[in-house]
Amino acid sequence: MDLINWFSSSRPVSVNSYGGNLLFRPNPLFPKYCRNCPQEKCKYQSKPEFSLAAQDGVLHDFMQHTVAEQNCIYNVEKSIADNQSVQIEYENGMLANFMLAFNCLGERSGRNVHIIGTKGRIFGNVEENAVFVYTNEDGHLEKYDIHPQGGHSGGNSGHAFEVVKMLRDPKYRPAQDAYAGYLSNAICIAADISRTEGRRISFRYDQGGFIQFQ
Repeated sequence: MDLINWFSSSRPVSVNSYGGNLLFRPNPLFPKYCRNCPQEKCKYQSKPEFSLAAQDGVLHDFMQHTVAEQNCIYNVEKSIADNQSVQIEYENGMLANFMLAFNCLGERSGRNVHIIGTKGRIFGNVEENAVFVYTNEDGHLEKYDIHPQGGHSGGNSGHAFEVVKMLRDPKYRPAQDAYAGYLSNAICIAADISRTEGRRISFRYDQGGFIQFQ
């Protein structure tokens, strides 16, 4: 949601959402923990990876308290949706669609972005480490290779550098502030309300920019 808001350069005015637990529903045939499950080919079964450099005590603790208590993804208590669609309308007229599918596997199954503008398109997949720009006027497609360093495709280091800049210069302000985070959280909350109550959520802003859902 942070990126979608940033792309829009505007504030959200309404949210509509659909979805729920369409796949990972409770199954009485499965046990509570993976270690007790007879299913040998479950894609979601915990598969611990061992390090030869780890000490025996570390491995023992890992086996006793981590692997042994891996909950079945179907029967674990959860309050999140495994499939969800969110539609967002912005003040400047931009429309955004956010899709979530936990069971999407295989090629190009990770995070995808596709931006359609008046002059062309920007699209990419996080696993490909590349961004493509298509220009409508001449039909030209340009590829920009990305070389991220660190977690979240390089995003973590960027956040850390921004904090350092603010500590060194009290007057410095990043491109996105706490209010941007507030708007992103508001969209997520509105999406869950819309999904569970089956209605469109409109945003009403007061003079301070704070939101009331309607």
